[in-house]
Amino acid sequence: MPRAQRKQQEGAAPAPDISADMPIAGATFRESLLSHLLARTSHVIAEPFARALKSRNVSVRQWRILGTLWDSDGMTLGEMAETIFCEQSSTTRMVDRLVAAGLVEKRPAPDDRRKVHLHLTPQGRAETAELVETAAAEERRIAARYGLAKTRALVADLNALVETLTAGDGPADG
Repeated sequence: MPRAQRKQQEGAAPAPDISADMPIAGATFRESLLSHLLARTSHVIAEPFARALKSRNVSVRQWRILGTLWDSDGMTLGEMAETIFCEQSSTTRMVDRLVAAGLVEKRPAPDDRRKVHLHLTPQGRAETAELVETAAAEERRIAARYGLAKTRALVADLNALVETLTAGDGPADG
């Protein structure tokens, strides 16, 4: 028996019905909770690619570093940590493993030797190119299944949502 039903049977007050307050009326809380849907979607989308990474002995977080450097070679450690949503100390450890593997190199900043810039090595660029192609193939598979126009619209909507939510404190109208 589900935990919620057991609690109700034990005399606990029933959970309040907030479905009318949710953006999708009539759906369960989980089905209408945007953060849950985004996390679930991320998991469903990322799982096949995560398996491909694992077969190459690359973690998802290491991929985020390599993929970020593919587009933004020369980031500082702090910028990288912020970009991949990770503590700087954890990012440093992951970068150190990538350095040891010969995929990334650290170069001191010319203006501040306390800072280091991260760069793909030639080996790192070659291996990341293969991963970028694998990721692109997975994106094409998703777009073919969901529909190219809907996928493009979803990407645009998600980028707009991120921009709106990070732009200020007040609610957005629209």
